[in-house]
Amino acid sequence: MHTFIDQERAELGVEPICRELQIAASGYYEHRAREADPERRPPRVRRDEQLRGEVRRVYRENHEVYGSRKVWHQLRREGREVARCTVELRRSLTWDQGSEMAEHAQLRIDTALAVYFCDPRSPWQCGNVARTRTRMVSSGNTFQRGRI
Repeated sequence: MHTFIDQERAELGVEPICRELQIAASGYYEHRAREADPERRPPRVRRDEQLRGEVRRVYRENHEVYGSRKVWHQLRREGREVARCTVELRRSLTWDQGSEMAEHAQLRIDTALAVYFCDPRSPWQCGNVARTRTRMVSSGNTFQRGRI
């Protein structure tokens, strides 16, 4: 979503795009500020980044056969106090909000799952972003700069 806003902000502006997508512009600006200054990220996000490495390390050290319960037990044996549900979330496919799809080739190898992407010319396969862009451009003067 943020990538789409970055691509279209020069032509359409941030606030009109956010209004059409029904998200708060302040959320977009906060996300960008957190990318620029990692210290602004919430403590849980920073802790999750550390935990992600620990979970992957334990999983790989044990020949990639441990499930979330055994990973959780191993982390506790090592002195890491972490909730079991947190480890389960970290082992799920989309725990980092989908950014792992940027490395889909490695994901396909690691998980032995087939990875499919939608056809950008098929609106029934695309998400909201493509339809929103089409609606905003085709709506005429409403989203031109200075006419809001």
